[in-house]
Amino acid sequence: MVAAAGLAGCVDGIKVDKVPYANAPPFPEDAVLAPIRFHKGTIRLRRGSLIGGYRMGLECVDGGRQIHWTGDATSRKIKSLEFNDMFHEQFSMAGYAVTGDPANLFGDRVSNMPRAAYLVSAQIEDIRFNLCDTLNLWTGSRLDAQSGSGTVRVYWQVLSVVERKIVYEDRTSGFFSLRAPVVDAAAVLVGEAFAQAAGNFAASEGMRRLVMAPRPTRSSTLAAKTGDEIWLPSVSLFDTPLDQHVESARRSVVTVDNGTDHGSGFFIAPDLILTNYHIVEGIDVVRITLNTGRTFSGDIVRYDEARDVALIQVEKAGHLPLPIRQSQARIAEAVYAIGTPRSRSMAGAVSRGIISRFGNNTHGLQHIQADADIHGGHSGGPLLDVSGNVIGISEKPGKASSGLNFFIPIRDALQRLNVKIRHPNDTRQDGWDDGDLQVPDF
Repeated sequence: MVAAAGLAGCVDGIKVDKVPYANAPPFPEDAVLAPIRFHKGTIRLRRGSLIGGYRMGLECVDGGRQIHWTGDATSRKIKSLEFNDMFHEQFSMAGYAVTGDPANLFGDRVSNMPRAAYLVSAQIEDIRFNLCDTLNLWTGSRLDAQSGSGTVRVYWQVLSVVERKIVYEDRTSGFFSLRAPVVDAAAVLVGEAFAQAAGNFAASEGMRRLVMAPRPTRSSTLAAKTGDEIWLPSVSLFDTPLDQHVESARRSVVTVDNGTDHGSGFFIAPDLILTNYHIVEGIDVVRITLNTGRTFSGDIVRYDEARDVALIQVEKAGHLPLPIRQSQARIAEAVYAIGTPRSRSMAGAVSRGIISRFGNNTHGLQHIQADADIHGGHSGGPLLDVSGNVIGISEKPGKASSGLNFFIPIRDALQRLNVKIRHPNDTRQDGWDDGDLQVPDF
């Protein structure tokens, strides 16, 4: 702790203003709240800034000393505060859907909480506290404990996980008072004042509106119940080598971004994308990026966790679905994998291999083993035959691609999602028309 006595005499601490508690009504019982998560808390103060002082009084020692923001023990203890604990407590009490419970040792997967739609960060911009370094009047010795009051001002930012941009900003303050002396009072005051600032932020109208805002909805061609059949339009199989129309196939493959990491997917209808479930687990909306660089959002409308497959619905915009081959793949058949390995900048990467065997995974579900090279980010991308027709979906690869890569058979994936393909002569309508398909003539 850095003390600086003024040459003109001692001052009686520094001014600390009380901050009223902000109260907000409970959320409506039928409100569907977007999940939020605390990302991080930081302190942004110029080194040497005045943050507190000691007041004079009958039971106070060394009144008039000032406290500055440095690398001393007091500053380090304030920096080590568990801001996540205080945020989680305040927002949970306010009725928000908060993920990342610090008391849950196994994370949100065990608690069945969805992934956060918004990440919240806090930056403490100002600290003020006024302390009494307490003296034992009976013995005349220091107690090494302080009483006092303190306040903080916090700048808040809210990041949309899907949109990857700041969607809300605010500033709130908090106050706390210690009547009885405690050890490390400065850190206690800052922590409790931060908790009130978090509670006041939770009560802000802008934050409440954000989490209650309706999710994007689209006129869906899908049935309301998971068990109902989804019928896809028939798309003629390619019968020429893939290298003659590979750019068209690459345009049908997309990058699926969940805000934390990414995977791949591909169009099976003008407004439906097939991908892996583990990429979209726990969230309702993802960001889709085409190979052209264009981005838009997609809704998770159906999934099968055991088979690790999911359907994403997007707006129709002339997207070309890949043809789906329903005949059985063969051992030694040449195949191609397309996806976005490792970096988003590598979207549309193509690798080649052959099918080496068929087998079952640890859940007893069928898979295709092939030596087509895939890496993290390939998950959910298509496995194509030599003409560019879909025969499988990339599964999550291991730590190293060594010819032991596995793919979900496309027939099994569609069956698990209760998706069927129309016969070419079937003229029943499913919300698509010929203009939606735009299948080029190769």
